[in-house]
Amino acid sequence: MTLWHENLHRIIARIDALMPKTGGLRMEYEELRAYYVDVLKLVEQLVAEEGGRFSWDGDTSRLRLAGIEATYTQEPQGLLRNWQAAARRRLAASDDPINLQGSGPAPVVAREV
Repeated sequence: MTLWHENLHRIIARIDALMPKTGGLRMEYEELRAYYVDVLKLVEQLVAEEGGRFSWDGDTSRLRLAGIEATYTQEPQGLLRNWQAAARRRLAASDDPINLQGSGPAPVVAREV
């Protein structure tokens, strides 16, 4: 496992550990707003500590950490979940010997004739 793999696994686990807990499906407006603020603080913390980038253009939010970029158009926790899913896909692609997702050269194996 490379340092890049270890870093992605660490950030994925860190998001799981630090993601604020919701008050359930039916939250009052102020409670929901406070939850979104807490999630955005987590995004800012990750960007500052992991050397990432975050942008929001009023419609779409973007997060780039450890070379993985994710976007989302709704609530901020969805952006973090999308980033985790993209990171897991990249990890799976880098472990795939056939390498159909093009994350690097596929190994060449000699064939017997």
